[in-house]
Amino acid sequence: MTLLDGSGAVLSSVALPDAHGGGHTYAFSAASSSFEYTTQPTPDAANVIVAPALPVVPASSTSTVVISEVADKGTTGTCAGRDWVELFNPTASAVALAGYVLHDDKGAADGDSYTFPAGSSLSGGGFLLLCCADEAAVPVGPKFKVGGDDTITLLDSSGASVSTTGALPNSGKFDQTYSLLPTLAEFAVTATATPAAANVITAPAVDWDAHAQALAAQNALGGDFFGMNGDGSVPANAMDHIIDLSVTMNAAVLEKMWDEQS
Repeated sequence: MTLLDGSGAVLSSVALPDAHGGGHTYAFSAASSSFEYTTQPTPDAANVIVAPALPVVPASSTSTVVISEVADKGTTGTCAGRDWVELFNPTASAVALAGYVLHDDKGAADGDSYTFPAGSSLSGGGFLLLCCADEAAVPVGPKFKVGGDDTITLLDSSGASVSTTGALPNSGKFDQTYSLLPTLAEFAVTATATPAAANVITAPAVDWDAHAQALAAQNALGGDFFGMNGDGSVPANAMDHIIDLSVTMNAAVLEKMWDEQS
């Protein structure tokens, strides 16, 4: 969503995450100088940021442990800057994790996947942080490194998939994570990493100069493809014609179309 001034220059813009919970809005926070989800809409008034929490559902629910946050480029002060994966138990009761498997695109049988040992569990409403490292000094956790477009999957002890990130958007940066939204159904990129804590969705800062340059390059490529600039002139790098069309029209119809053009 973008706001332009009278000359067409970008004044403000925000890319909304793919999904949000009912009753939430995406509002600008003066404290963080970025957009965040809030459960307190303030139409025609100053914004109030009240971060939505991941819900804890009754123990009788079919919900189980979910992957709640992934850092594919690492974050400050966590896991010595390595990649990490966070799990969340949205139920009100502890879930036994013995035999569960966490893996990346290489699958559960790959040697870098992580099988939870006997006695592992996650308390109701609790979070579990797993550092991704291949060093022997870090024996607990997966050995794989999270790729920018990897899919991280959690299997239960029967081998059934209980949670997956889907393919990561390949937009990760240091101190940004891919976090589960309060719907427990979709993820969004956030500039606020919250290892072993409730997620906070904060829109990453946008490099407007780079954004404007990318749009200009895209516009120029479109002009080259169609063989016409915005002013009707032919671009210097116009692409060769792919197909030529010839249309024969009734003279009266052509004259009428010409007279009524807008």
